[in-house]
Amino acid sequence: MLALIRPDSWNFPLFLHILGATVLFGTVATVAIAGFASRSHAGYEQLLARVAGRTFLFGVIPSFILMRAGAQWIVGKEFPATPRPRAGSTSASSSPSRARCCC
Repeated sequence: MLALIRPDSWNFPLFLHILGATVLFGTVATVAIAGFASRSHAGYEQLLARVAGRTFLFGVIPSFILMRAGAQWIVGKEFPATPRPRAGSTSASSSPSRARCCC
């Protein structure tokens, strides 16, 4: 139901987010399977370790970046005027009516 009322400008960033998440799931599963298989098959240990390492480097990291970039793009479209707090400032210091917190 929510998909029916979202704006069309969200479709591409949402597609990138879902694509990144799907590829991330598949590549993490591939790394896990190759890692566990390398422990049980001594003859293919070096090959499976290489497959796991390259899958992590060329699959997991780029798909994670794609997933996060798509998510941040959606957040930027959904909440365009949300002010971001400055580094070192706290919300307690900006409003004098609130009690200060020690943390």
